Amino acid sequence: MAIASIASGCAIGVPKGETALAGVDIVGAEQLDPADVEAELASASSPSARGHRPLWFETELYDPDRLRRDLARLEGYYRARGFIDARVRAARVVRTSERRVRVQIVIDEGPRVTVSAVTLQGLDGLPTKVRARVLGARHLEVGEPFDEDVHLAFARDAERILGEEGYARAKVLLRAEVDPRTRHARVTIDVAAGAPCTFGDVTIEGLRTLPADAVRSIVGIRPGDSYSTIRLRSARAALASLSTFESVEVEALIDDTTASAIPVRVSVREGRVRDVVVAPQLAFDPARDQISLRARWRDRNFLGGLRDLRAEAEPSMLSQPGLFAPNAGHVGVRGDVRLRQPHVLEPRTFGFARVEGAIAPDPVNAFRADSLGFDLGLDRAIGPFAWASFSYRRSVMRPYAYDGGALPAAVVPAGRASAELGAL
Repeated sequence: MAIASIASGCAIGVPKGETALAGVDIVGAEQLDPADVEAELASASSPSARGHRPLWFETELYDPDRLRRDLARLEGYYRARGFIDARVRAARVVRTSERRVRVQIVIDEGPRVTVSAVTLQGLDGLPTKVRARVLGARHLEVGEPFDEDVHLAFARDAERILGEEGYARAKVLLRAEVDPRTRHARVTIDVAAGAPCTFGDVTIEGLRTLPADAVRSIVGIRPGDSYSTIRLRSARAALASLSTFESVEVEALIDDTTASAIPVRVSVREGRVRDVVVAPQLAFDPARDQISLRARWRDRNFLGGLRDLRAEAEPSMLSQPGLFAPNAGHVGVRGDVRLRQPHVLEPRTFGFARVEGAIAPDPVNAFRADSLGFDLGLDRAIGPFAWASFSYRRSVMRPYAYDGGALPAAVVPAGRASAELGAL
């Protein structure tokens, strides 16, 4: 009950000389979603109007200056969505108690501007595929309400698409002419794609001990290759997958000249190449007790070439409840070695191998399981956001009963082996 009382809340403390904001009511938001309108406010009500709040919330204070800024922000929000006559005012500030107030904001929306004409130019010289992708992006159309966010989002989407298709210097210029009498907007979209570009020189900055040639190979961008922002993002994802760098940035150096070859700068910050971790562990539960020591050694540039080698061992002692009863303890150990090798088949494909083994006692069920297994596989980043892995695994497990007893019924019979072939 004490924990529930603390978690549910405590009495709100209002600083001396301040007033708490009990709530904000919005009146007149009819053509836009009231939740979206309210999200524009910096002023927010206190979590509860009943004088209690959860501990992780702070009391919201009434600030007249912040309220005035909220009113101006709401007017800008409405006008960006075509309500050029919108007026926002604080109708009332009502005191609900000696040190708490509630604010009512009244919005006069007025009529909304609609789009009467859309002119989209600059696409005629582009390949059919590129033109279709640009036209597929969401943009304002005749008869729709004018919305500045949609207008600006099309420019961002179009420039992103053109960058992916090789137009590094593409720009999209927007204009909107609004007639306040008719409340009609004429929208003009001018696409300046420029000429297709290629990649120029690739420079790598920030390396201290790791081999530049191996990093350059994984980046996979060569001078003269067709420019694409997708390849820049893929190069960054491939380097980040190494777990060798604390930070990775891959950026195109687009200047104001008209050169068609775009240089690329790869900026990295090396992390710890080698590390050793030793951690004792204790576990107590009604079924068994365990004390163990976990030790791990890792080298992220084993023998050069950005190979990642990791070895881990965990000796342990398990017993039935009562860890300090020596005759009840059983010693076990678990270990594995993993190697990840870059540049298998091609620069961004990694090969991996893993060998693991264990002697795992089960003092409760009076048997021990010895196991050995290995994995072999390949993995690769597919574009900047996806990853694929294909592996083969084989393992064998042999259980032994203590003191010549019978094995539990659920235990795999001695000598049984299993193999798995999988892809993700």
